[in-house]
Amino acid sequence: MKSSALITAWAPRYLRVLAGLAVSMAWSMAVAGSVTVAGSTAQTSGGAGQTAPEAKARIGVSYVPPPFVGGAKVRTPESTDTLLAESLSGQLKLQPSLVQVGTADPSSALRAEALDLLLMAVPKGAEVQGAQIIPTGHRLQRMAIMRSDTDIKSWQQLKGRTVCVARGGLYTGTIAAQFGAVEIEYPAPADALLALRVGECDATVHEASLLSALLKFPEWKKFSATLRPTDPLEQVLVLPESRKDLEPAVRRVVKSWRQSDHIDDLVATMAQDIAFEVYLDQTVPDCH
Repeated sequence: MKSSALITAWAPRYLRVLAGLAVSMAWSMAVAGSVTVAGSTAQTSGGAGQTAPEAKARIGVSYVPPPFVGGAKVRTPESTDTLLAESLSGQLKLQPSLVQVGTADPSSALRAEALDLLLMAVPKGAEVQGAQIIPTGHRLQRMAIMRSDTDIKSWQQLKGRTVCVARGGLYTGTIAAQFGAVEIEYPAPADALLALRVGECDATVHEASLLSALLKFPEWKKFSATLRPTDPLEQVLVLPESRKDLEPAVRRVVKSWRQSDHIDDLVATMAQDIAFEVYLDQTVPDCH
């Protein structure tokens, strides 16, 4: 496809990315002073004339992307977690303080960080002592994509091969540990996927629903080889007993998400925006 035609085809995504930049800047300014990495002291921010929300909530997520800095590239986050935390907080009229908990045991994270709510992935049917689990209905699986002419046909064949992953991704660190791959970590999904396109790695591993949505775009046809999705998990909200007062409202919000396919739509939009971020950054030809 010629450059002018390609730009025309991507125009709607370009406009959304520009809008996303404004949203990203506003969101970063709002939460930059209220992000906590597990084990550190919470910070809050405010401004003159700003109306204080009725309540604050410490929401645990596995990874909190760094706040947007002027001049930096626009990057879609590695998962829906922070976007859903923002959406939930807005509907509950809470001021969120995002807490990065990594892969900590949910019971331990709830206690150690005094969380009001935890958004995470767990095996189906999992229970958390002293807490209520509310499934979002979103299923998560590990998936790999590669060049269509790859010689890699199984997860075991990743041993010794280079795999690009996004920082904070659900499967980052697991591919090296389980299959002996050489993981290369990048700041965001778009960076890991760009690295695959230019030949810096043999595969990219990320969450299956996002990668499947990405592969629907024709420009990813040459990178449509996959390793079957594995290790199913479900995305859940975990409420400690101390915040049972939030349960009815949280359940109402999650019910509305499920009825409107909110998370599926969010994943599709993220895939579209990531694809465009890769397109904007690709300044060298695809490897052949």
